[in-house]
Amino acid sequence: MKRNKTGCNSGGSAHPEIRIGDRWKDSHGSIITIAEHQLNRVIFYREGYHSPCMCTQDRLHREFTLMEKSLLTDKSDMARVMEAQGVEKIRIINEIISRADTLTIDSQREGTAV
Repeated sequence: MKRNKTGCNSGGSAHPEIRIGDRWKDSHGSIITIAEHQLNRVIFYREGYHSPCMCTQDRLHREFTLMEKSLLTDKSDMARVMEAQGVEKIRIINEIISRADTLTIDSQREGTAV
């Protein structure tokens, strides 16, 4: 049997990127919100719990699943595109294009140019 060697390696990260405002869920269904992310630890708040909790990135990836990514509203579109990687970058570009298309359609209805 012949092996097919394409020379291509898989790219990207195996784990989702951890960002402030992301919402994760544990195996019991409890939801947490990321408050701070550093190189060796993640600080988060559990729903209904007032004090912050802390864990490592490895434990977060092992015990929690990503539910909802935070929207980076405080950054410009270009900064969001440059910061993202892989499929996330494509999703952000498509979001920007669709938003620009709706602005164009809305301005044409009102009779103004963009």
